Amino acid sequence: MKQMRDLTDEELKDLGFEHFEGPVGIAPEQLSRIFPGLDVHKAQPVYTPIIPQYGDLHRDDIVFLSNLVRHLEPEVVFEFGTFGGRTALNLAAAAPNATIYTMDFPRDGTPIPEGRAQVITKYIKNDPKDLEYLGNPLEDNIVQIWQDSRGFDPEDVNGRNLVDSVDLCFVDGDHSYIGCKTDVHHARRMVKNGGLILLHDTYKPGNSGVGVSQVAGDLSIHEGLRVYTLKAGYELESSFAFFINHRGISFNKT
Repeated sequence: MKQMRDLTDEELKDLGFEHFEGPVGIAPEQLSRIFPGLDVHKAQPVYTPIIPQYGDLHRDDIVFLSNLVRHLEPEVVFEFGTFGGRTALNLAAAAPNATIYTMDFPRDGTPIPEGRAQVITKYIKNDPKDLEYLGNPLEDNIVQIWQDSRGFDPEDVNGRNLVDSVDLCFVDGDHSYIGCKTDVHHARRMVKNGGLILLHDTYKPGNSGVGVSQVAGDLSIHEGLRVYTLKAGYELESSFAFFINHRGISFNKT
């Protein structure tokens, strides 16, 4: 996968940041500093719905994610939150030589844990036969995992140990604080040192992004990671946070 770099303290000061507590909001034109050679305005073909369903990624979100993945050329990608399978399909299209793992809560009648029924039933489709990547030539590049991520073991994923094996992880599953924190914990174990983790629906209007935004804040403030969020200027329906998965490095001054 292509190299990435974090912005230095001096670069952040040039952008107007004197204090580095919490995620750093950057404009789209600044992304090429982190991802050298990335053209955020380059048009990319994507799979989008004729009639979007609630829970689908908006077309502009898919374009941004596909553009970034196509630029980075990852070999192994993991997604938390399959939903209808459209994001997995677009990830496979953007990285046609990669293996795409995608996970969602089982749809075989597995009992839903107490207290989570409202969220889980709202964001999963009932019939796995309707997944959008099925029948597409890219289907063979996608590995579907039906499992509650709170009981997930990255050391045994369909018989493969994914610890330190994933280049890029897209976290868009359980949006509660505990759920997102758990998924990010798994992601940090799987993603290689220097790989990329993205969180979707951070700082989204309403309550659905509150847990995700809290996790992004924790990663920055308590774990010393340099977490970035996209500021207004990119035509995104919701928002992304992302960070380079460093181990043993803290950007905190204390």
